[in-house]
Amino acid sequence: MKKLLVSSVAITAMAGSAIAADLPSIKSAPAVAPVPVWTGFYVGLNAGGTWQNNNSAKIQEYPMWYNPVLKASPIYMDLTAIGSSMTVPTNSSSGFIGGGQIGFNQQFLDKFVVGGEADIQGIIQTNQNSASIANRYNFTYTSYTRPGQTLSAMVDNAYSTSKSLNYFGTARGRLGYLVTPTLLAYGTAGLAYGGVSLSTNLYQRTDSGIDDTEIDAGNHTLSALKIGWTAGAGFEWMFLDNWSAKVEYLYYDLGTLAMNSGQHTNYWGTYNFPPMTTGEMTTMMGYSSAARFNGNIVRAGVNYHFNFASAPVVAKF
Repeated sequence: MKKLLVSSVAITAMAGSAIAADLPSIKSAPAVAPVPVWTGFYVGLNAGGTWQNNNSAKIQEYPMWYNPVLKASPIYMDLTAIGSSMTVPTNSSSGFIGGGQIGFNQQFLDKFVVGGEADIQGIIQTNQNSASIANRYNFTYTSYTRPGQTLSAMVDNAYSTSKSLNYFGTARGRLGYLVTPTLLAYGTAGLAYGGVSLSTNLYQRTDSGIDDTEIDAGNHTLSALKIGWTAGAGFEWMFLDNWSAKVEYLYYDLGTLAMNSGQHTNYWGTYNFPPMTTGEMTTMMGYSSAARFNGNIVRAGVNYHFNFASAPVVAKF
C-alpha cells in the first residue's frame, strides 16, 4: 500500500512538471514612449526681425485759395502744376520685434491640428532716418507786374518723409499636419493690426527776381492704429512634455496711412506793387501725403502647453 502511494505521488509530480514546461512564459512588456497630444491652451514668447516692402510716400499739392490780386498771375498757376504729384523715398523701416502669444489647439484625425492664436509685439526700429528728395525747375512766364514781358523763374522743391511701425499684433487661425508625433507643420492667416506713423516735411521757393515767393509747409506727423491682414507658415516642435519651440514667417498688409496739411505762400520780394506788400499772404495750398505699410516678419518662439498630456497606451500581449 505504501509503495502504491509513493508511486502515485511521483507520477503526479512528473506530470505537473511536464505541464508547467508546456505553458508559455510571461515576461514584462517593453516600455512604449507616450504619444503627445496637442489639444489644449498654451502661452509663450517670441522674438525676431521685420522689414517693410514699401519704402516710399506719395505727396500731392493742390490749390485752396488765391489772393484776388494775383488771380491772373501766370506764375502762381504754373507753381500749382510744378511738383503737384511726386513719389518720395522713405527710410527703409526695419527692426527687431519681440512679444508674446496665447492660443489653443485641437488635435483631430490623429495627425491634424486646428486652432487659433493671438499675439502682440513691440518693435525697435534700426533705421529711423528720413529720406529726402530735392529738385529745381526752370520755366518762363509772363510777368504780372510788367505786362507783356517774359521772365524766367527758378523753383526749388524739397521734400522729406519718414515712417515707422511702432507695434504689431495678430489674431489668426492655424491648421497643421503632424509630420511626426512631435513636429507640426502649419499654415496660418487672419487679422493684423499695428501702430504706424508718417512724418512729412515740405519746402518750396520761387525766385524770378520780381514775383518772388517762399513756401515753408513745415513738418507734419500723423500716428494711427491700422488694421489689415496677415498670412504665413511655420513649424512647431514639442521637445519636452509641456514645452514646444516654433519658427514662422508672416506677411502683413496694414493698408495706407494718409494725411492732409495746408500751408500758405508769402510774397517776400523787395519789389512791392499795390495792393500787395512784402509778407502778405498770396495763396493757400494743400498737401496730402500717403504711405503704405506692408512687410515681412520672421520670428522664433517658445510655448508652454497647459494641457500637453500623453495619449493612453494599451499594452498588447
